[in-house]
Amino acid sequence: MATNMRAEPVAPRGREAYVRAVRGMFHPKADIDLPDETLRRLPIERAAFAASAVESVAWAAGDLLGGPVRADASVADRGTYHAVFLLEAEDGRGFVARVGLPLIPWPSLDFAIGSRISEALGRRGVPVPRVHVVDTSRSHHPFDFEISAAALGTPLPPGPGDHAALHDLGAVLARLHGVRCAGFGPLDPGPPGGDGRPKGVHSRWSDFVLLRLDEHLRVCREASALDRGAAAAVEGVFARAEAFLADTPGALLHGDLGNGNVLVAGARLTALIDWEDCLSGDPVFDLAGWGSFVGNHERRRRLLAGDTAEA
Repeated sequence: MATNMRAEPVAPRGREAYVRAVRGMFHPKADIDLPDETLRRLPIERAAFAASAVESVAWAAGDLLGGPVRADASVADRGTYHAVFLLEAEDGRGFVARVGLPLIPWPSLDFAIGSRISEALGRRGVPVPRVHVVDTSRSHHPFDFEISAAALGTPLPPGPGDHAALHDLGAVLARLHGVRCAGFGPLDPGPPGGDGRPKGVHSRWSDFVLLRLDEHLRVCREASALDRGAAAAVEGVFARAEAFLADTPGALLHGDLGNGNVLVAGARLTALIDWEDCLSGDPVFDLAGWGSFVGNHERRRRLLAGDTAEA
């Protein structure tokens, strides 16, 4: 089976519309411009699509990879705007296919971004699954596809217990955050600039961090997640930090650094997965995101020790 092909488009379909959309989002899973009814239907539609499309996904994946594959199953509760399928080639190699949901009206250009980023990170010693094929053209198949090698390992166990792989994770994050970017926020899926650096769609980090802050605070207050005093305190923190945020240099960030996206085997880190939310900004964003999960804050010392040692 030939698996060294890439169908990544040079100028992805719908790039200008994609960039306009992500410029207005602090987080695609919170700010996406879809009707509430569509958002409520997403989990049901994703499950129905995953159950009905196994055979068609296997056929299309085999066509893209250049040899027959079998789709073992879909992976429940993975993906927001796409479904995830486990594939197996005749020689026993495993693959993971992410497939854009037909319900979503725009192409999955984050697949093209993730493919480019994973290739660059692999050269820097960041353990990422190799992306074999990206196809968002829909010229041969009715879906957007990203097909990557299956990563070994299981999700990093949640706290409070310390885990030996945390030191590895810190060192890997130091390598990741050593990749400098142009611009800030979500990455542009178009070709990189002349210097080859990934490019964010905002001019300053503060343009991204403060995006829709008032609206998010209003929603939190209406949901009783914050009271008036807490919301005012949050506003004060960001007001004091705005000048600092504006001067932050851009580093490549994972953007969704939860334990489920950190795979380990025994005491070793084996892979970072799910790069659909990667962006350019301050590494503190990744570290704080990881630390927000229950138990992670208490065991952050080992992670930071690895990060400092690598740097």
